Amino acid sequence: MRIGRSAALAAAIGLAAACGDDTLRNRVTVDATENQTFSPRTVTLEVGGQVTWEFHALGHNVTFDPAAAGRPADIPGVNLEVAIGRTFDTAGPFSYHCSIHPSMTGEVIVQQASEAGVGY
Repeated sequence: MRIGRSAALAAAIGLAAACGDDTLRNRVTVDATENQTFSPRTVTLEVGGQVTWEFHALGHNVTFDPAAAGRPADIPGVNLEVAIGRTFDTAGPFSYHCSIHPSMTGEVIVQQASEAGVGY
């Protein structure tokens, strides 16, 4: 009986870990650093995923390329010591920059779940 319970527990843990990996692919954090970079510069997630930008002691914002159809709303202003997220409901590449520090650029690549290799 112990073997059956152990096997069931191991299967449940494995399924939870697999689902956790899926969740992690859909929740990404990008640091807006004091060195005037976005780190990581490029992130990939599936449709419906969210990117959270962590702003620290140097103020930044996120301005998306206006030509990108389906892009989420910009994160305007001078953001300090705050985290702000955006959900990506449309597949495609979404380039962005900080309008305060134009050399700060980044890209969010959003794929359908089958393209991102996500699923059970």
